[in-house]
Amino acid sequence: RLNRDRDRIDGLLSSGAVSVQARDAAQTAAAAAQARAESGRARLALLRAGTRADQLAAARAEVRQAEAALASERASNDDYVLLAPIDGVVLARLLEPGDLVSPAGAVVRLGDVTAPWVRVFVPARMLPGITVGDTAAIIPPGMREGKCDQIIGRIVAINPRAEFVTRAALTEEERADLLFGVKVEIADTTQRLKPGMSATVRLFPRVATP
Repeated sequence: RLNRDRDRIDGLLSSGAVSVQARDAAQTAAAAAQARAESGRARLALLRAGTRADQLAAARAEVRQAEAALASERASNDDYVLLAPIDGVVLARLLEPGDLVSPAGAVVRLGDVTAPWVRVFVPARMLPGITVGDTAAIIPPGMREGKCDQIIGRIVAINPRAEFVTRAALTEEERADLLFGVKVEIADTTQRLKPGMSATVRLFPRVATP
């Protein structure tokens, strides 16, 4: 376990996540705790070979104390490891090595690669023809608009309020030009689309029947 802890902290050091001083301090403390635990176990083995009951109990207590100290050092080493709640990619590192992290503070910004999505803006005149659950086609940058290059998406949300409104829409034509945000979830198993990338989205509004 000690070797695994050392390898993990060395990996954090190489990535710049911890300082050399923090690495050395953690390894020294863990090694010392490990030595105390092993020493206590050795003494207990000798005492079991022939000694009084009170000495044996004292040795057991010493072993328990050393093992507790070792567990504490291992738990302290775990504090140098950040675990993400989701699988994703690092979009930005918000802090640098040596920076003070406040409780519940963010260290990196993650992108969720398990549920990618894209937001598009559609004019008000298209809203009657689309609804949540409708299919959309996403064309990655640089790809032609052939069926083989399209990625299937699905509308999961439509904003109830218009966006990019710079002035009051007074006429019917101006209201028809208001833009509404539409969120499209992407079924991209190939991961051709990357976080922050732009793409062309084709919606398929239904034609109203008289």
